[in-house]
Amino acid sequence: AFLVARGMTGMFSGIVPVLKAYIFDAFPADDVPAILAYREAAGTLAFVIGPLLGGAMATRYFSSPLYFASFSGAFAALLVTRFLGEA
Repeated sequence: AFLVARGMTGMFSGIVPVLKAYIFDAFPADDVPAILAYREAAGTLAFVIGPLLGGAMATRYFSSPLYFASFSGAFAALLVTRFLGEA
């Protein structure tokens, strides 16, 4: 199961260039640097908060970080399909 999960992570890790291309297409040129900076800050914050939150959750119930990650990913996909229009 772990190898499958890591494989899926690797398959979807190429989203960053797609996201940056969407930002360039969807926003005015004057706003792009600020939006890219916010995206980088959010990614960096995720690398700090994610393991901390996962470790805290795993002390209660070992597999709870897996459920949290799957539900938050599904929720993010739902938000994208609902609110993100074409560029």
